[in-house]
Amino acid sequence: MSTTTAQTIAARIQLHEETFTRKEKRIARVLTTGYPTAGLETVAELGRKAEASGATILRFIGKLGFASYPEFQEALRDELTATLESPLARYQTADARMHEGDTLAQYAGWAGMLLRQAAEMIPVAEFDEVTKLLANEKVSVHLIGGRFSRSIAEIFAFGLMGVRRHVHLVHVEARRMVTDLLEIEKKDIVVVFDFRRYQDNVIEFARLAHEAGATLVVFTDKWQSPAAKLAHHVFALPVAGPSVYDSALATVMCVEALISRLAERLGASAERRVARIEELHGRLAE
Repeated sequence: MSTTTAQTIAARIQLHEETFTRKEKRIARVLTTGYPTAGLETVAELGRKAEASGATILRFIGKLGFASYPEFQEALRDELTATLESPLARYQTADARMHEGDTLAQYAGWAGMLLRQAAEMIPVAEFDEVTKLLANEKVSVHLIGGRFSRSIAEIFAFGLMGVRRHVHLVHVEARRMVTDLLEIEKKDIVVVFDFRRYQDNVIEFARLAHEAGATLVVFTDKWQSPAAKLAHHVFALPVAGPSVYDSALATVMCVEALISRLAERLGASAERRVARIEELHGRLAE
């Protein structure tokens, strides 16, 4: 067995993430969102999903410390075997649906596992880079979501408005979307929320914003919205839950964490803005 298996491949990806090129980041996203089985596919299939050449994939696994693709896959198989033998993992991968008699505490336990999984899937460098982007108040931030994800876009938008200027929530009506799109300038930030079933007008808005020179940040699921292919930064998050609907918990957690980190980064300017907002609320309520 190779000594490279002493450290998980997920940990190696996080360790080297700051050295990855944009194409290598796409490979990392495909691997981490389908971890660990995504890496058991052929080089050609992995390349198709990540839109990367075989040579790029081999350079990527070389950065992780593997001499060949078969050695990389052997390490993944070892990890998968160890996971399947773990009683905790068997518990976590059991039928996620809530059964009759289950309590709120049991749901909370499942939610905790989901949030921990999400935190492990988000590269630290990616999180920090997006925070740095959002801290630049010289550019505007535009946020758009689909039928179900718009509510998350609203949470993020209102949170951002509380600590920085120039934040705009894109309207869902087609005519208003056009006028909102006209306001997007080069280097503006466009934050897109798009989960299965992916929404065509949201994807097209992202494409047009990309053509306008905006920096795209996409929140999506592990299958990844087509908008993710255009993005500079992607948060591919777990959505499976014990319900007939997908869970938004991981996405909301990520959004709240970004707002918290951004407020810390902006420091005194964010504090002054919060104070001014409170003052205005007080005066308007009189």
